Amino acid sequence: MEHGDAGAAARRESERLSGAADEHLARAQRAKKRADNFAAGAAGEEAVAAAIAPLSAEGWNILHDRVMPMGGNIDHIAVGPGSVVVLDAKAWNGKLEVRGNRLTNGGWSQGKALAKLEAQRDAVRSALVGLIGSEDPVDMALVITTQPDFGPERVGDALVLGIDHLLDGLRFSRTSYSTEEVEAMTVRLMTELPVMGASVPKSGGLQRVDGIEVGELFERANRFLFINQWTRGRRVYIRDEDGEQFGFRDLKSGTNQLDHAGDVLVDAVLNASTSHGLDLAELDVPRVPINVPGGRLLSLFGKINTTVIVGSLWVSGGRRRLYGTLANPTEGPFDLGHVDLAAGQIHPASSGALSRDRGPAERYLTLLRDRHPFDQKT
Repeated sequence: MEHGDAGAAARRESERLSGAADEHLARAQRAKKRADNFAAGAAGEEAVAAAIAPLSAEGWNILHDRVMPMGGNIDHIAVGPGSVVVLDAKAWNGKLEVRGNRLTNGGWSQGKALAKLEAQRDAVRSALVGLIGSEDPVDMALVITTQPDFGPERVGDALVLGIDHLLDGLRFSRTSYSTEEVEAMTVRLMTELPVMGASVPKSGGLQRVDGIEVGELFERANRFLFINQWTRGRRVYIRDEDGEQFGFRDLKSGTNQLDHAGDVLVDAVLNASTSHGLDLAELDVPRVPINVPGGRLLSLFGKINTTVIVGSLWVSGGRRRLYGTLANPTEGPFDLGHVDLAAGQIHPASSGALSRDRGPAERYLTLLRDRHPFDQKT
């Protein structure tokens, strides 16, 4: 019996060690896949940087990956004799259309993307107060890296164009700045809008304003995803805030179809998706360290693995609601409540901070309300 007990114990220990090794390998593979996905997204920004590099010989200064005061980043700022131009790189693959002042990608409105670009333009203009006049141009453009021949098209004040048209678009002069003025504007922007990832806050965490994390790490540490049902409730589709589709779950078969293989966060959200929204008990978010420039992975005191903030669209009759969920691997899921999309009203599920390091539910619901890609036809 003692021999048998010892043999059984040895087998259990071997199985435990084997399971631990498998889990370690799985975690490493998930981290690598996340890093690969980030590198693919960053490739668009690198392509734009390479495309505009020749402007340096023509008196232009180019700034890359700058931090805005209230969070978020600006991909590129071109400062030259003809204008100051804010550039946002987009790797969109859907059919792009411009009708009037409305831009769509694969049929999804890109009004939010244009609004974000306008906020970036306004941040640059604010930084240049005193160096440029109120009528001097600060231009802005969405640069489509995956559809190089697109446009150029004008949508309001923004230019939307494929990367092959970028140089010609920037060389179109709207004013005439001297070399000294170009240098002064460049120095001001370098000071007011520092480079993304130049330093990590000494606190080791995220800056907080009005109870919610903001600053240069916020966009890297939080991923916004939106789900909605289609085909009479047989499928649940998942998209980002720009309307880019990431896959769907077939509710009948219980299987997921991912548009980007290895996207473990999308897979986790789809696994918890039902015909009635997210099942919080089934939402198991994997550990995915946040990405910072240079391909580095960062997990600050174990809590700042990537957090997913999910908006689930619910439509019944004339009512349209967006239910919110926040989840990460260390704190688990939080029910945020919902947004009444028709009225724009916030209905938080709780009051006060979600946790010691989190803001209140209403602030996250506000972000979901302002970022969701759904229009009245969805």
